[in-house]
Amino acid sequence: MIQGYGLEISVGGINPQILLDLVERQRKLGHAASARDLVRGIEETIADSLIEAKRRGGKRVSLTEQDGKVSAQIVQ
Repeated sequence: MIQGYGLEISVGGINPQILLDLVERQRKLGHAASARDLVRGIEETIADSLIEAKRRGGKRVSLTEQDGKVSAQIVQ
């Protein structure tokens, strides 16, 4: 998904708590939710920050959480 924006994720660039929170969110949605729904939800959450990172010339990003909001930050 991130590669679709012309970016790469940095090594260790995803806070494990972000992944755990996403899995918990998926669990709460129940059996009706698919993996595709999870990916769609993630993309909706970080798309704007991925676009901004690309616009600013970023090549590699990490996913961070601040005040409950997940976003992509450029890694140099």
